[in-house]
Amino acid sequence: MKYLFSIVFVFYYISAYAQEVSVIDSSTNLPVKRVVVSSSRNAASAVTNANGVFSLNAFSLGDTLTFQHVAYNKKSFSYDSALSKKIIALSPRIIKQEEVNITSRRQDKNNSSFKEELEVKTADKMSYMSVGDYLKNQSSLFVKDYGGYGGQKSVSSRGMSSENTTVLFNEARVNDLRTGMFDFNLIDINSVDKIDYLKSFDFDTPFSSPGGVVKLYTDSFEEKPHLNFHAKFDSDLLKSFGLNYSDGCSGYSYRVTAERTYSPNHYDYNFENKDYERENAWFSKTFFSGDFIRDIDNLKIKFYSNYSYLNSGIPGFVATNNTSSSRESDKTASSLNILNAEYLINENSSITSNVNYNYQYLKIDDPDGELYYNNDNKGSNLHDVSLSAKFNYHNDEWKFNSGYEFDVSNLYNLTGFLSGPGYVNNINRHANRFSAGLQRQFYTPVSFINNIVLTGLIANEQLVERLPKKADAHSTSYKLGAAIYPQFINGLSFKTNFGNDYRLPTFNERYYSMLYNHYDLNSEKYQWLDAGFDYYFNLFGQTQLSASYFDIKGKNKIIWVPTRMAIQIPKNIANFESQGFELSFTKHTPDSVFCLTASYNYTDARSKTKTSEQDLSYDKFIMYTPLHRLNIGLSADYSIFHISVSTSYVSQTFYSTDNYYKLPDYMLLDASAGVKFNILGRKSVLSLTAYNLTKENYFVIQSYPMPLTTYLLTYYLEVL
Repeated sequence: MKYLFSIVFVFYYISAYAQEVSVIDSSTNLPVKRVVVSSSRNAASAVTNANGVFSLNAFSLGDTLTFQHVAYNKKSFSYDSALSKKIIALSPRIIKQEEVNITSRRQDKNNSSFKEELEVKTADKMSYMSVGDYLKNQSSLFVKDYGGYGGQKSVSSRGMSSENTTVLFNEARVNDLRTGMFDFNLIDINSVDKIDYLKSFDFDTPFSSPGGVVKLYTDSFEEKPHLNFHAKFDSDLLKSFGLNYSDGCSGYSYRVTAERTYSPNHYDYNFENKDYERENAWFSKTFFSGDFIRDIDNLKIKFYSNYSYLNSGIPGFVATNNTSSSRESDKTASSLNILNAEYLINENSSITSNVNYNYQYLKIDDPDGELYYNNDNKGSNLHDVSLSAKFNYHNDEWKFNSGYEFDVSNLYNLTGFLSGPGYVNNINRHANRFSAGLQRQFYTPVSFINNIVLTGLIANEQLVERLPKKADAHSTSYKLGAAIYPQFINGLSFKTNFGNDYRLPTFNERYYSMLYNHYDLNSEKYQWLDAGFDYYFNLFGQTQLSASYFDIKGKNKIIWVPTRMAIQIPKNIANFESQGFELSFTKHTPDSVFCLTASYNYTDARSKTKTSEQDLSYDKFIMYTPLHRLNIGLSADYSIFHISVSTSYVSQTFYSTDNYYKLPDYMLLDASAGVKFNILGRKSVLSLTAYNLTKENYFVIQSYPMPLTTYLLTYYLEVL
């Protein structure tokens, strides 16, 4: 009898296990917990567990099962269909409801081997002055910082140059066409709600970018008035004041943000074991932004506009034989206007469009004649307009998109930035870009695999420039990806991608290449491969572990070489290879009080070209690319208190192509503490942040010293 009971128990266990069904998110393939499954014929119901799994034992043949979750579209399947599928994919839906304050730090980061999702919280907006400072501490991107709040802050990824990282603001490309880079110091941290960093690619972002994609979003929806005020003061006499007002009603929402920052633009630094005070031209920043959202029925329209004025000194001439400050100043006035529209044709298809106008005015004042000889200032104007449209279709197994983008841009007064005679006073560019993507999901293709996802993207860009001579360029990129979700370990996935990419020459590169009639300057070409895994599990709280390997090979890389005229011009003469691996770890305690994050990047980026026998750069490390980077952060939210501590290590970098001259490694320690309280019934937050607590003497870019210890005091008041 004992053996008979055991056999019956084993058969029962196998039968029960065989009737388990998993529910996942159709966009991320992650399990969805607390999905209510109900029967149309009786009162039977079930709820998915933490792994997104429920049992069919409560239901019977002939039942129609309905899957409901507040964050997903409702779906219905027959009992037989659910049993055969084993996996049910639910598509997320947009929810409009009263504001809910979430205190769990779990929402701060949703990282994977190829993507980092950053939610910019109130505590973050209080602890940082710019988006560049935020990315330096909260992402695995390498931020090229030129020192202080007034210094330019650009990013690079996987050993690539900053020109190879595409930056999108509300889905519009905003890279400066003059340099190809984007200065994250221009954007007020208070106007950004979310940042996505795509290390490889995803299906919904078919932009060609071997150095990754950084996406900035303003994505709030309010149906009641909110008004808050903040003031920031730092130990280097910087002052910043800002207002944020938002309101809305059924289907409408708008927000207005304003910031005013000014400073004498000086800070303490150490050079050759001596302490100095850096003092440049006055730092002044004015930023206004506004966005309006209409979301009714099947149509969503979003309009965003900002204006930014930035006046900052050029750190300039810090070298072994000159530690003096300079009076040169860099003035930038820019305006960004973006109109997004999304129309839902039906539950499975939609059309999205984007209109973008970007204006930038750059002026450099040189009162002492240290940069120019015949004038005391130079200026240029950039106008860039783009229009795009994309069709999207999806069902449980297929996704498809197809898009077109047209861009026209003009740069005026470019010759103002040459000390020698110029050949052209302006450049204009017209670009047409076509893209298409296809994705297929295979649910339970074999018994031990939950899901396999295959993705393919292709894009073609046709470029026409007048320099004034006409120049044409045609570039095609493609990307292939695969993801596997095994059954034997819940929360585990394996991913790999392969593709080719390109980078178009910037306006500066085009202009200077014409000095010797090199109109045939080609686009940089890249081939890349990456592979990795993600593992989400519960072990004394939610835990995430990710790892990835990458290998990028490039040719036609544009480098600047000297000429007989004692200036440098760009040419396609370099090959390049970057390979390495990335690790990330996130741990949340069960009560969501503590959050521990860590990331490590190993990047081996080298030149693979020898232009002559005297060229000593072959197989040497690319300039300003550290081999090792490590970031560790710990934050705690308990009752009315918030505390965070972060440390980062960057190994030595080189600032000469032969690797003879180098910058030493450095380790930084930052800390922040804040407390919430009420004044006359209004929510207030006071926080203190300390940067570089150990007074580390370091350079990110040669000749641009970084500040020693800096303290930032912030006060936040919620008026409405």
